[in-house]
Amino acid sequence: MIKVGEVYQDKTTNKHYEVLNIFVGEIKMTDGDNEYYVSEEHFKLIFELPDYKQLYEQQKQQINSLKTEILIINNDAVNSGDEAQMEITGRVIEALENTIVDDWRVEE
Repeated sequence: MIKVGEVYQDKTTNKHYEVLNIFVGEIKMTDGDNEYYVSEEHFKLIFELPDYKQLYEQQKQQINSLKTEILIINNDAVNSGDEAQMEITGRVIEALENTIVDDWRVEE
């Protein structure tokens, strides 16, 4: 929720703006030098963009965890000599390679 007096950072320029007033569909703000009126839609686009780098790092970690767990399961299947289990883990690995996993090395 947008609040008067709060400072927001423009995710595209890293400049900071303080909200001076909120009108219906429009927001008055300042960068300390100038005052600006922006639509609420524009405000949300510029100031509430998701942090894509953080999302990427989070997804990368999740994929690495998934790779590690699947490789452990696959290793257990190979070591057990259980043909049915090896076939299933092989199919899981193949499905992941065809979708989200390009490289089975766990990245740090």
